[in-house]
Amino acid sequence: MIVRMRASTSLLLLGVVLTVPALRLAGLVGPSAASTTSGLSTMADVTPIVTAPEAASAVATDGQPASASDAAPAPIVTSPPTTAAAPVPTVASTTAHVRGDGLDVYHDPSAAQPTLHIAPTTEFGTPRVLLVVGSPVDPWLQVLVPVRPNNAVGWIRAEDVDLSDGHDALRVSLRDRSLEWVHDTTVVLRTPVAIGAASSPTPPGRYFVTDVLPSGGGYGPFILALNGHSDTLTNFGGGDARLAIHGTNDPASIGSAASHGCVRLTNDLITQLASSLPPGTPVIVA
Repeated sequence: MIVRMRASTSLLLLGVVLTVPALRLAGLVGPSAASTTSGLSTMADVTPIVTAPEAASAVATDGQPASASDAAPAPIVTSPPTTAAAPVPTVASTTAHVRGDGLDVYHDPSAAQPTLHIAPTTEFGTPRVLLVVGSPVDPWLQVLVPVRPNNAVGWIRAEDVDLSDGHDALRVSLRDRSLEWVHDTTVVLRTPVAIGAASSPTPPGRYFVTDVLPSGGGYGPFILALNGHSDTLTNFGGGDARLAIHGTNDPASIGSAASHGCVRLTNDLITQLASSLPPGTPVIVA
């Protein structure tokens, strides 16, 4: 499954392409006219954004507020059942909320001109958030940005955003083909997932949820769109190829390497994640 960032958004699963306008996504309901809305614009003649070092396989330290509660969710027992795990390192995080007319992103704190201008909403109409990473350099914050290459970072002025704390993170193991949801120091959920096929592997990296979207059909009831991109599908339908976590109409594929790069899990569990995790939630794939 991929999500286009440009004129329209395309979703690909099992060879079926659905195109939906950027600001009318109340569910994936089939082909429609392309939208002219772009969630991210690149400024010409400026320094490209730098690339962060390859993400480690450790737990992320980054997320957002929205509907997330400070109280730990009740642990979920999956099939096959999981056993109680020892506490894990905290997944506390910080999310930057874009406001006003958008946000300028700089190559580094000394840059005279911005590299990117990011709109205040995504192409799906979700209020834009960015995941804060690294250590602040007053008055600057380093953030992950939703552009290629994966793990690209930039710098923003702290005064230009609102900040919130997050308490959740998702960890995807490509080796085990599994997903963990961690709240503070508690593993709430551990479940098998489908990952990218050999021809379109799920790229490892540090990502975050950009949108929580109602869906249907092959994608199950919800999609958690991520800021990451496919490393093999560089161009799809005239736009870029975004990663996501979503449900499936093919539960037999769970536990296999079967997707175009996205992570699939059962529909009941994607519903649980969609109702609990806001945009800004960190996602580590390793």
